Amino acid sequence: MLKNINIKKFRKFNELFLEIPSRLTLISGTNGIGKSTLLGIIANGSGTKSFKTLSNKDFHPEFKDYFILSKDEHRDARKFDDYYEVTLKYNYKNMDIFKRVRTSHPNEPYLKLVPRTVSFDGVQNEVVTNDVYSKTGITESGRIPLPTFFVSTSRLFPFGESKSTDENLTKVTNRKNINNQEHITKNYIEMYNKVLPRSIDPKKDELYETIKPKIKYSGFYVKPDSSSILTQSIGQDSISGILNALLSFENISNEPNYNGGILCIDELDASLHPDAQIRLLRLLREQAEKLNLQIIFTSHSLTIIKEMLKLQNKDKTKFAVLYFRNNLRPYYRGTDTYTSIKADLFSQIQYSMPKVKIYLEDEEARFALEQILKIYEEESETKNLLNQCELISSQISCSTLLNLPEKDSYFKDTIIILDGDAKYNKQPNVYNYLENEPIGYNKINNIPSNVLFLPDDFSPEATLFRALYNIAKEEENHLSFWNSVENNINLGNYHPQNILIELDEMIINKKLNRDDFKKWFRSHLSFFEQSGIYKYYYNEIKKQNDIFDFSKNFTKLVDIKLSQLKSKGF
Repeated sequence: MLKNINIKKFRKFNELFLEIPSRLTLISGTNGIGKSTLLGIIANGSGTKSFKTLSNKDFHPEFKDYFILSKDEHRDARKFDDYYEVTLKYNYKNMDIFKRVRTSHPNEPYLKLVPRTVSFDGVQNEVVTNDVYSKTGITESGRIPLPTFFVSTSRLFPFGESKSTDENLTKVTNRKNINNQEHITKNYIEMYNKVLPRSIDPKKDELYETIKPKIKYSGFYVKPDSSSILTQSIGQDSISGILNALLSFENISNEPNYNGGILCIDELDASLHPDAQIRLLRLLREQAEKLNLQIIFTSHSLTIIKEMLKLQNKDKTKFAVLYFRNNLRPYYRGTDTYTSIKADLFSQIQYSMPKVKIYLEDEEARFALEQILKIYEEESETKNLLNQCELISSQISCSTLLNLPEKDSYFKDTIIILDGDAKYNKQPNVYNYLENEPIGYNKINNIPSNVLFLPDDFSPEATLFRALYNIAKEEENHLSFWNSVENNINLGNYHPQNILIELDEMIINKKLNRDDFKKWFRSHLSFFEQSGIYKYYYNEIKKQNDIFDFSKNFTKLVDIKLSQLKSKGF
């Protein structure tokens, strides 16, 4: 298995380290950034001549067969600093093996890439070379003997332009290198129909080999129902080329020395409509597990990118999206979202990252949340907790909000924050608890996992009413708060005596219902914003970890919801 790639320099690539997961890896970026080149390097580090493909070729791709290395690209590592060097790390027979790839000597007819066994730090070492050879049989210049197949874009070359005729069609009967032709034919039809449903009658049993004379390409086909082999579309031909690779691995999968392999596919999505792309990706995932394959492919299809990001978010050990930016100096960031990749593919400099929608009961709840998180950020050195959130003051009742995730799956990807009193079956009456805490109230059950309750046992406006009432009534015990208020010229005549006159009048007249509290809250909003009453109340009066506990749960839930949004391709 290929574990990682360490590029010192190769063409545009400089100083890059890339982890390769165990199953599917997408290499992506804009045109000309080097996706195919990187794929060719990967294919050049492994291979074996012990097995044969369906076309009776070695599982041993050569970089020179698909790419041109001009002689002026060679740099002697002893004389220059800008020589090409890529180190591939494999795990083979439970041993970590490093293969350093450099260009061959320019006096040869053509340049090629030569893999050499090296130590973990990239140095040729006789002790390491001998140890690898004694344990695995891999020589110093030998490849990792994993069957490797490179599916190039030559599969897309049209039959017409290749001058193919019926004479180039050969019905396959007995081939020594095909272990079970009936099984291969059946699997071809089954896999083809998974990508393009109802395209080939499952009862068909004839397998054909077809040659494209102009490019010396041959492949195996079963005739589609709606066309001949030679008149099928480029997209259909592309699928056949990929199926030939998969079936070549299937053909050797029961051999005693088969331990999996590496399949490289250039431009996976070429000429395929979006649904076919998704179905093909699903097929590759299935076959990678079945045949123990690492499948590495290039594409800049947004459909493929979106689906691969979902898989990556589910399991980074099996799936990865390696997206490269900047054609002049490609780099890999590793923290991409569908939104950021899409923006880059459309050459957009600015874009909006996905945000978690936070539904609250009203503007008072929004104010409370902002104040609570501000206190948490100040005391925990955490910053910008709401940058990735969109706050929505819904003006919807707490009972309705509480039931939304069950009624509509859309709301499962949001966070719902309810007032503190919403956590009780019967909400406590503020009038009875102006100076003490409510006890004996039963909390509701079966709370959705994306629902949080603001600290305290009342609505935000009722909580502030109780807090201010007690701080004003016991002025001598809260001099530090009142001194800060008196020293703030913007707070005018806010002092305990004036405040108590207003609050006592509301209590006497029993104007303590929801509408009364909201009206009172709005009339004193500037005071609540500037006085620091929230911080004082929770730190000096409550003296509990309510704010910290709530904020930690909120932060954790935001991270979960952001991850879910990214996994869905937002």
